[in-house]
Amino acid sequence: MNDAPEMNDFLEPEDAQEVDDSPVSIFSICETDSDAEENGRWFKDIFEDGSNIDVKLRRLSSKASVNVRRRIERQFKKHQKRNGEWPDDIMIKMVNMQIAEVIVVDWKNIIDRDGSKIACTKENVLTLMDRLPLLRDMILLFSTELDNYKVSATEQAEKN
Repeated sequence: MNDAPEMNDFLEPEDAQEVDDSPVSIFSICETDSDAEENGRWFKDIFEDGSNIDVKLRRLSSKASVNVRRRIERQFKKHQKRNGEWPDDIMIKMVNMQIAEVIVVDWKNIIDRDGSKIACTKENVLTLMDRLPLLRDMILLFSTELDNYKVSATEQAEKN
């Protein structure tokens, strides 16, 4: 008598969903909106907490951002270690400058402690990046996420 499982023991139940294995266009996976990457895209209520803080951000890998980053790195070249790495404090300073100069295009509903609106200027962005690492991290998260700059299905259909 053989107690080994039979081949039928491994079959999925009849109600199991079938996997759609039809090919997907590489464009629907990877095509990005170059205008949004280079000129910025609005992100609404970035903390999703009802604060309604909206930011318009360029993609971190946009041409404009890469060019600014290169310029900033040249400015801090004397701080670079022999192995090519940067001290942590210099790295943070360079990222904050990059965000202030090129990533943050505009914002809405950024309010100071006294209730006054904070204008979106390079100086104000840099100050907030220095003082509020969580805000910096959110901006980096949104500006690096590929899905945030992908061409929508509607836009893809219009192109075809």
